[in-house]
Amino acid sequence: MTHNTVLLLFVAGLVLVSGVVVTALKGGGEWAYSAKPVLTPMELVVFSRLRQVFPEYTVLAQVSLSQVVHINATGKRRQAMFNRVSAKSVDFALCQHDFRIVVAIELDDKTHDRPIQRKRDADKNRVMEAAGIPLLRWRQHTFPSSQELRREVDVAIRTANEAKARRAGRKV
Repeated sequence: MTHNTVLLLFVAGLVLVSGVVVTALKGGGEWAYSAKPVLTPMELVVFSRLRQVFPEYTVLAQVSLSQVVHINATGKRRQAMFNRVSAKSVDFALCQHDFRIVVAIELDDKTHDRPIQRKRDADKNRVMEAAGIPLLRWRQHTFPSSQELRREVDVAIRTANEAKARRAGRKV
């Protein structure tokens, strides 16, 4: 090796090592985490409104679908179905005091207009429908008034209860 090649390799190695050190000092690398709020400012407003309008329910935010639905399959099919829901969540869930969800709520922003997000939303809608949990969606900029919210949630809960009764063979 020539003197210039050795010098070039030395400088390249020095740059690489210093880049790793700088990244580590800046918080990068393997443990590059920092705290962030659970809710966006708009989600915080909606959370507060839900608590105000529905004092009879426990309001949960950012609930993982894997905690909400039971997968009625085994083996590879179960794993495939779990993978469909494991990284998804609902923005809000209204729960009875035993933490059974009576309705889930999604707050959609403009990112939900993208084709890939529309497909994800449709998948989430199907999962929730299969589980018998009503899922209501509202756009952030058209979130309903307190009265409309109460009416729409009550209708969704009543409709879901009637569907469950029909499936169970009871007269509605």
